[in-house]
Amino acid sequence: LQWGDIEADLNDRTQALVEQRVTGGSEDEKLRAMLMQRVAASGFDADVFFASKSALHSIAFELQRVLVDVESLHFSSAALLASVLYGPQRPPLPLLQPLDWLGPTAEQVFACKWPRLPELPELPSADLAQFRQLLGAFPPALLIERKLHLCFSELDQYQDEKDIGRDEIIVNGEGISGARGGYAAAVLALQTALSASEDWSTEAEEAKERAAQLLLGALNRTSSGFAAFEEVLRLFDCEDVIISPASAEARPLEVVMLPGLCLGRAHTQYIIQRADGLGDAPLAVIDAVFSFNVETPKLRRLTSRAGTTWATEEVKAAVLLRCS
Repeated sequence: LQWGDIEADLNDRTQALVEQRVTGGSEDEKLRAMLMQRVAASGFDADVFFASKSALHSIAFELQRVLVDVESLHFSSAALLASVLYGPQRPPLPLLQPLDWLGPTAEQVFACKWPRLPELPELPSADLAQFRQLLGAFPPALLIERKLHLCFSELDQYQDEKDIGRDEIIVNGEGISGARGGYAAAVLALQTALSASEDWSTEAEEAKERAAQLLLGALNRTSSGFAAFEEVLRLFDCEDVIISPASAEARPLEVVMLPGLCLGRAHTQYIIQRADGLGDAPLAVIDAVFSFNVETPKLRRLTSRAGTTWATEEVKAAVLLRCS
């Protein structure tokens, strides 16, 4: 069994899931009724034809969940390694040079490597009862691929300062409160982490500061929250429900710096409730994580410009959704 076989299976089954969601299973019901009419006299069990399809849909759900779990594990493992190398879990004895004992590079181990996935459409127009039914058939975990556009000239420092002022960021295991240190403290922590993981001595000090500002700009709640909410709204929008962020449940922003690779993720929680205000319990709770990584050579290029034009890059990112 090769990875290509698994990828092809995942694409096929997820696409079948998409079709089933859009039709609401009505075609299956029609086919089942027609088949039962034809074979009723023989006593043949028509359900056997539909059991395999149901099993394959379950496998597609499980593969999606595995992808989300693997991506989450990648980041958590990288965060633990960075904390041991440079952060609060660093042992008192001198360590070997970073990753000397690991063999593969940080990019080979921790960079995004998920297969290409078919795009899930939004839930079809439905009233509240139909929306509940469709929600019950929705995969409990989804990985949705995104592209993150990075360019220093497009940073909104004013907005970044506002965002971090009411947030917290963890850099290689060290927590920085935006309410106390503000934007300057967050940028300084990112610069320090960049210097610890790689040699930036050949770069101007301003280049390292710009790299830190780029990472913070990509992670702030305005940017990461917009990407997450866009996917949640696309998939779960319905005129009979309200989707609102549960800001108090959001976890701190996270950045991991390793030799050759920078990783970031931001968590937001969304509550889906009835628009008429009836009922105390939410219809669903969505945990959304915006995750990305960027190779350090790309980050270095982004801090320079040719004349008046700043370099631009598109890096791989994802929104991970868990629905409960």
